[in-house]
Amino acid sequence: ATKSELDMVADLAAILERLKDDMVALNAFASDYNQRIETQLESIHHQSVCYQQLIQSKEKELANQMEAHRSAFKSKLSRKQQQYIELSARCRSIKQSLDLNTENASNSTHDLSQSQSQQEQCDTIQQEIDQLSADSQQLL
Repeated sequence: ATKSELDMVADLAAILERLKDDMVALNAFASDYNQRIETQLESIHHQSVCYQQLIQSKEKELANQMEAHRSAFKSKLSRKQQQYIELSARCRSIKQSLDLNTENASNSTHDLSQSQSQQEQCDTIQQEIDQLSADSQQLL
């Protein structure tokens, strides 16, 4: 082997040594890069699990609130319906009494005055019934 051949082999050996060093550095960089990506993926997965739990918690909270509102609405509607029934019964009773008083009123101005008072009561109750009916429609 000539000196130039020996020099070329030495140069090639030096190039191969630098390539080996570059490969080691490249492998270290790739390993570090992969580790950072893996860490970020774990972090994203953890955040995803946390958000999913938060969403489930909020959905449950909303469902409970909706059920509470629905229950309160049903209770209020039931009370309004009961008031409507009671006022309707009172109104019918007063109207019957008013009808009876109207028949007897022809003989007595006192009875007429009482009939007018009962008519006013009946009108007031009818207004309350109308208001309850409007309230019930709003609730629906």
